[in-house]
Amino acid sequence: MTVSSKSAFKPFAVLLTLLLLCLPIGCSSGSTDQTPVSTPTPTSNIPPVTISSPSGEVLVQKSFNGPDDFITATAGMKLEPGDRVKTGKGSSTLIIFFDGSVMEMGPNSDITVEELDVAQGTGATTIRLKQIFGNTVNRVQQLVDSSSKYEVETPAGVAVVRGTTFNLLVEQSGYTVLNTYEGLVWFTAGGVTVLVGPGMQTSASPGGTPSASFQIDNIEVCSDVRGKRDYTVQPGAAFVPGDKVWIYFEVFGFSARTTGDTYEVWFRAAEAKVYNPSGNLYLSGENLKDYHQTELEALPEYSWGTFSFELLSSAPLGQYRLEAEIKDIISGETDSFTTSFSVK
Repeated sequence: MTVSSKSAFKPFAVLLTLLLLCLPIGCSSGSTDQTPVSTPTPTSNIPPVTISSPSGEVLVQKSFNGPDDFITATAGMKLEPGDRVKTGKGSSTLIIFFDGSVMEMGPNSDITVEELDVAQGTGATTIRLKQIFGNTVNRVQQLVDSSSKYEVETPAGVAVVRGTTFNLLVEQSGYTVLNTYEGLVWFTAGGVTVLVGPGMQTSASPGGTPSASFQIDNIEVCSDVRGKRDYTVQPGAAFVPGDKVWIYFEVFGFSARTTGDTYEVWFRAAEAKVYNPSGNLYLSGENLKDYHQTELEALPEYSWGTFSFELLSSAPLGQYRLEAEIKDIISGETDSFTTSFSVK
């Protein structure tokens, strides 16, 4: 027997686990010195950054030299804020940072070291780079301090991470493609931020917004959901007629709007259909629940929600199937999942 769906699904409030993003740390400007010098005065809070394994044509422009004054890079050469590194055709090099992070520069690439700092007292680290064009692989050590950051700016947007491995390709036009191998990357372009998880990709043109990478993961069939990640998984995902069924899901890679220093995320449980053991539609619903959060102080790493419905006492025994669609309201992207449970 087919049961009307819209009233059968009951909304459940979403809870977010927030991952604090690092806040920008200002760097003090140097004092004016009327005595001309050929090299900059060392600054104690600028940690060492070195060139490693240069291969082929690798050039460095020191910040105190002229715009066309490049020198050949050598292994162990120190880099400072304002220095620029270029690789030629078929060339490559590594940049080793003080925290153990590594940027691998591929052929025909051009980057500038924008900021390096270790905050006095807290030890919070700042690594900020600008990738003008080319290809890099960034292997970033896990940042423990919430004020620490590793950031790469391109002509299209900014990638911010707290410990991950990602590839950044920047074309001559500024078009940027970001692929995440491990961990999470927040990519912001045109005032829109997307979270790019493992195996996911996003891209943007200068002045544009990121393409969406939308992923649903960690689906659990539950008999009870009480709070933040606090649920009871039904053994064997099996129920009896008359039970309440909860379907718990996590969403990654959704978009976010930025307003000043706050964020807004918004996705919707757009559609669900439950099929009985005979393959017939048992119940269904549309636009079941919005998960809309505003004025967030930090971007959530993920968000989660649930579908819930009660089985009739006359529910036939056997294997049921749920097909659900989730929509990211900000990007317009949709994703779906299918899961099953038994009634015995």
